[in-house]
Amino acid sequence: MPRADFVTDNSGTSRGLAWIQTRDLRIYSCYNSRNDTDSNFAAFLADLERSVRFADPHCSIIIGGNLNAWSQEWGSVRNDARAEQLADLTASLLSPSRNWRYAYLHTDDHHHRLDFFPPHIDRRHT
Repeated sequence: MPRADFVTDNSGTSRGLAWIQTRDLRIYSCYNSRNDTDSNFAAFLADLERSVRFADPHCSIIIGGNLNAWSQEWGSVRNDARAEQLADLTASLLSPSRNWRYAYLHTDDHHHRLDFFPPHIDRRHT
């Protein structure tokens, strides 16, 4: 019988996000309502950035969720300020030395998904 070796070592929550961590992987699940204020969105991004920066530097990070940020860069029909803020955060977190990869997916329900993942994560399982 197959056995999974996934034991949660730590977890946390903050405004619009929850995360769990195992030995060498931290996974974030995020949500921000499109009806939320710009200041709340900025505070959410600041909380996310703080959490990622304080994570174990040897830990791989996966961030997923629905942030209701639109950009033509990832297939939206228009750009908005949230997408610019998200792009700035992404650029600051994804240093070239970490060699992250990027993937784009347009889902059947017309949502756009951006994935950023380290090279050792098998993309077929995300």
